[in-house]
Amino acid sequence: MICKLSSPSRLICVHLNPCPYGMGYIPQELGRLSNLQFLDLMENALGGTIPASLANCSNLLLLRLDGNRLVGEILAELGSLSKLSVLILAGNNLTGVIPPSLGNLSSLVRIDLSEDNLRGQIPSTFGRLVRLKHFIISSNSLMGEIPTSFFNLSSLCNFYVGNNQLSGVLPSNMGNLLPRLQVLQAFMNQFEGPIPISLPNASKLEQMVFCHNKISGPVPKNIGMLRNLVRVSLCDNLLEAKYGEDWKFLTSLANSSNLKMLDLSNNMLEGVLPSSMAKLSTQLTWLCLGGNRITGNIPAEIGRYINLNMLGLDRMLLTGAIPATIGKLQKLQILHLNENQFTGALPSSIGDLSQLLELHLNQNSLQGEIPWSFGKLQKLLLLDLSRNKLYGSFPKEITELASLSLYLNLSHNSLIGPLPSEVGKLKNLGTLDVSENNLSGEIPGTLAECQVLQYLYMQGNHFQGGIPTSLSSSNSITVLDLSRNNLSGSIPESFESCRHLQLLNLSYNNLDGRVPNAGIFLNASLVSVIGNRNLCGENHELDLQTCPNQEFRKSHESHALRAVIITTGIVVTLVVVFLCVIKLPKPRSKISLPSNPLEGNYQKTTFAELARATDGFSLANLIGQGSFGCVYKGVVNFEPKEVAVKVLHHHHHHHHQRWALKIFQTECKILRSIRHRNLLKILTACSSLDHDGDVFLALVTEFMPNGSLDEWLHPRVDGEEVSYRLTLLQRMNIAIDVASALDYLHHHSGTPIVHCDLKPSNILLDKDMVAHVCDFGLAKFLMRPSCGDSSPVASHTIGIKGSIGYVAPGDHLFL
Repeated sequence: MICKLSSPSRLICVHLNPCPYGMGYIPQELGRLSNLQFLDLMENALGGTIPASLANCSNLLLLRLDGNRLVGEILAELGSLSKLSVLILAGNNLTGVIPPSLGNLSSLVRIDLSEDNLRGQIPSTFGRLVRLKHFIISSNSLMGEIPTSFFNLSSLCNFYVGNNQLSGVLPSNMGNLLPRLQVLQAFMNQFEGPIPISLPNASKLEQMVFCHNKISGPVPKNIGMLRNLVRVSLCDNLLEAKYGEDWKFLTSLANSSNLKMLDLSNNMLEGVLPSSMAKLSTQLTWLCLGGNRITGNIPAEIGRYINLNMLGLDRMLLTGAIPATIGKLQKLQILHLNENQFTGALPSSIGDLSQLLELHLNQNSLQGEIPWSFGKLQKLLLLDLSRNKLYGSFPKEITELASLSLYLNLSHNSLIGPLPSEVGKLKNLGTLDVSENNLSGEIPGTLAECQVLQYLYMQGNHFQGGIPTSLSSSNSITVLDLSRNNLSGSIPESFESCRHLQLLNLSYNNLDGRVPNAGIFLNASLVSVIGNRNLCGENHELDLQTCPNQEFRKSHESHALRAVIITTGIVVTLVVVFLCVIKLPKPRSKISLPSNPLEGNYQKTTFAELARATDGFSLANLIGQGSFGCVYKGVVNFEPKEVAVKVLHHHHHHHHQRWALKIFQTECKILRSIRHRNLLKILTACSSLDHDGDVFLALVTEFMPNGSLDEWLHPRVDGEEVSYRLTLLQRMNIAIDVASALDYLHHHSGTPIVHCDLKPSNILLDKDMVAHVCDFGLAKFLMRPSCGDSSPVASHTIGIKGSIGYVAPGDHLFL
């Protein structure tokens, strides 16, 4: 707690060092410190509301309460602190609107209200803050247009309004009105119209960040007048460049000698890639133009950018050969050249990119052999050369890349020869795809030595010999596709006990003998053996003929008739299946999936990206599972810290898919409408189809390194309960955290929300043992009572509520 002071009238400064363990509440008595000038209580896990008595501290110059757990609204009374020059309330759980009275703080130089739960609009009274230099309100739920009066603040240097719901058109004379502007960050909003043509007149501008808006029109031609530019991020907008004149901005940017980041990806830029692209600052570390309709070649001068970490020229219409000079980019970590029309051979100089982590060259028309120099990419996590015209053998040098962990994809090429036995050295590889090539020889049994391999795709080749028994001993493989090869012999019975296997495709080979009748083979939706004429077995759902030793004795005529019927049936079935499976695409789910389930400015993601982030949903990254599905730990491109990926089960059946989708939509609906320090923060959601065309539903949230409260209350090691002692203080803090979350859900989140499944396993603990309530799949809104009705009306989400055999205390009492 904050100690009592014997001489409060003399105190001018109160500062507490950051403490993550909780210091109670801000005492009302602070309002008695009439001479107090500096109050700094940042990052002390303080709870409660901001005391109204602070308005009595009339001499206050600095008020810093950021990084705590404060709730409630920002007090309008703070507008009476006429001497206040710094107000920082960021990173709390403050709600409500920004009080217009703060516009009375005529001495204010810095205001930071970011990462709270504020709504409403920016008050027009802020136009009176004539001394304001730093305006930071990012990561809230503010909406509406920026008040016209705000652009009268000619002293403004930093303008952070990103990750809100602001809209409207920025004034064309913005650069003239804000001449001292250094940082303009307005990403993830709904701004429309063109980039203000006068922005180049704000000569001190260093950062211009408009990603994820609806900005349209051309980029100002004279943008290069901004000699101090460091970052230009305009991705995911509607910017246009149709004619040569529209591309002059790129030539102009050559004058910005400090430029380090240029991101124009996912816009509507067209035409030939100007040669001026190779004349930008050599300080560039990030260059992305992907997702536009740009044509032309990559200039050889690309090798000038020796400081590049990221080069994204993907999903365009680029042609010609990849220049060998790309090998000069010694600091490059991520290279995206996929989905273009590149031809010619792969430059061996790519092997010189010793820092490379990801190499995406898929979906081009590249030819020739895979250079042996690729074996020098010793830090490579991901290699995708699929859907090209590559030939030659599988390079043994690639098997030396022990760093490969995300995936190796060489599919849809013309590779020949055997798959080398050295492939077993890729012990960290999660996905191997060599499908649709001309590979031959036997399948190496050393594949079982790939300890974390989950997805193995080898279909559409000429592999021969038997299926290695060692594959069934793998403790990691979940998907195995060996279809459309020349494999012979019987199916190893050991596959019956392969518990991790979830999909097995052995169709269209030359296999014979009895099909096992246990384990995965009992589920016909998970196994395919069609197109193997000499297989037999008891499971008729697999379209198998009965094995000879199981036939009943019948007359010769009956045998003949039966043989004719079976043979005819098999032939007809094979023809139908062949036409359906080979020539027609797999039917996709008929369920309508929401394209934007969170309906806000959340980072978009895909099944492929989440598969990469979790090493192909590997068991090594599995951190939890239950009836809802599984939770994996992973690293995504759009978040610097580890995240948790919650994947909902759907069991492949239509009604299960609808059930999972309803739970998924409920959780999205709840999570997008709430924000509180003690609720698990959602980063994004994904509703799409996986590689097999099945429904894929996932939520991406913060990662909680200390697991669930249930694991602390009832920990087990090897089936035996052990004792991880929570201190009394920890237990009290967790209880307060959960109560704070419920209080917010019930009384401060707009429409009251009832969790309906509150239990220790749905309470997660972060690195500081702060509790976060999660899992809102069964939650429901309580509608306001109708006239004459005294009780709230529940808006049910799904029929059954809560865990079976469990009634959570506290939350249900609200009903």
